[in-house]
Amino acid sequence: MAEGLQETKRSGVVALFLGFLNLAAFSFLSYLELPLLRFIFPILFLWVLPFLISYRVEGRDASALGLSLRSERFSLYLLYTLLGFILTTLLLCMEFHLRIRLAGEPPGEVLRVEEDLVTGLLFQIGSIGLPEEVFFRGFLMGRLCNWLGEEEGLVLSSLLFGMGHVTSRLCQIGLDYALSATIIGVYASLNGLIFGYQYLKTGSVLPSAATHISLNLFGAGIVNAILL
Repeated sequence: MAEGLQETKRSGVVALFLGFLNLAAFSFLSYLELPLLRFIFPILFLWVLPFLISYRVEGRDASALGLSLRSERFSLYLLYTLLGFILTTLLLCMEFHLRIRLAGEPPGEVLRVEEDLVTGLLFQIGSIGLPEEVFFRGFLMGRLCNWLGEEEGLVLSSLLFGMGHVTSRLCQIGLDYALSATIIGVYASLNGLIFGYQYLKTGSVLPSAATHISLNLFGAGIVNAILL
């Protein structure tokens, strides 16, 4: 029993360390503005590293990263995906409104809509929506929940998710938009809570990944129609 608890703690500590390392690394990459490196690094960090740790170090399979799909739960997956998309889109409306009205960001920048959906979808699957869910929910949150408890793991992983958005945004646009970056971070943390709750209730990162990808691809267009 003691050995099992020690292993759970060790996995949690490693996951937490990699969470902070992720935050620092992506902030640095945002500052460098190297598109190719910003595409390749997430594949290595968000995809390859969690799989290596899960398979080679922990001796577990892909289900330990939330990559599971059970046919009898399809209706549950669909339900939480739809509910998650509705909630995150409502949050996006509030975020965009605050960024324009409170932080003074140009509406054209905030309400920019994805034009090439095919390229956008491939990018979301390869280096943003899906791998972020594998890392932040399947890998990071899963191990923090085992170590600290479900509520603590959910909150801590969501805060790290939000902090990553704050620091990377500040590195991209500078301190003049600190308020805007803070707003983005707060709403990213709230989205993280929704994504994490989806994972807890379904046992899979696929519903949260579907919500995450749909939000990134279609959320701005929907909000654009609502706000304008």
